[in-house]
Amino acid sequence: MKLLVVLCSILSLISANSRSCNLPDIEGFDEKTLARAAHNIVSKVSEAPSGSVVVVCSKDKENLAIWITHELEKQRIPYSLFNLGDKSNSDVARIQSLIKDGTGKRGFIFLIQLVDASFLFENVGRPDTGLKISNEYLFCDWLMSTPGLIRLFSADADELEDFRTSLLKEITDTREIHITTEKGTDIRIVPRSWIVADGEIFTAPVESKTNGTIFVDGCAYMGPPKKPFLLRIDNGRVINVSYLDLTDKQQKYAQKDLTRDNNSNVLAEIGIGTSISSRWDADMMESEQARGTCHFGFGRNIMFKGGKNESSYHFDLVIRKPTIIVDGKCICKNGKFLF
Repeated sequence: MKLLVVLCSILSLISANSRSCNLPDIEGFDEKTLARAAHNIVSKVSEAPSGSVVVVCSKDKENLAIWITHELEKQRIPYSLFNLGDKSNSDVARIQSLIKDGTGKRGFIFLIQLVDASFLFENVGRPDTGLKISNEYLFCDWLMSTPGLIRLFSADADELEDFRTSLLKEITDTREIHITTEKGTDIRIVPRSWIVADGEIFTAPVESKTNGTIFVDGCAYMGPPKKPFLLRIDNGRVINVSYLDLTDKQQKYAQKDLTRDNNSNVLAEIGIGTSISSRWDADMMESEQARGTCHFGFGRNIMFKGGKNESSYHFDLVIRKPTIIVDGKCICKNGKFLF
């Protein structure tokens, strides 16, 4: 009997090792990092009432999806996997049916590339205009790059939670936040309630009470701006849009977004990055979550608690190494937190 138990343990170990060896490589990341990222992603949906999870991935994110389904198997969580690279009308109908039938019960994991953005927005919705399914047990990467997603979710979850708790303790119920940088940002806001996300906390400030300057040197759209630029805010609105350099691609994008409608130039969000593993010099989705950055959102914010600004669009810009003063107390100096 004892020999049989030992033999079964050995066979189980061999089987697990064999399964691990078959997992795909993802360039730039070791197995430990990938396993931790998969575990942290699964933790977002693992307590869904139905006890099952639906994983939907674009073709180029299939390798990460395999790591996630491996983690689901380890936790003995039933799942369905759909690869949009192989989608047929029946697959799309099946996904739509699962979304309709499983809202609030099933867990959903969406790993989506830009090529499948229309599918995502039509079936799931958008954070800035509203979700079509319950987000309680929803994980969506919102088109974030695979490397950025892995960096974000491979961070030490306990360290992140401790940092976030300390940060919220410093800024909750504050009357004024003053953000400056050595490059030229100097802005004062009156915050509303703070909202917690995976790699950031953010607030919809009182729109008409925001004044100052923002020097965009962290990220503008696809990465660090080739020509960092200054925005002047008066009573909550950008007032120097006409001075942006339209020969510069990133400033041209900003000019377009700030003039989409009458309220698209309103400063609608202030965010603080909390992720110690995310990169500031990546694309917007990752940069705004990097610790040591702040980001400023413009346009629509009625989807945020307390937000009053209606607009057709919402977009963000990132600054580096902020000094953050909360009701006269400095909690961050040149991007380094003091607690």
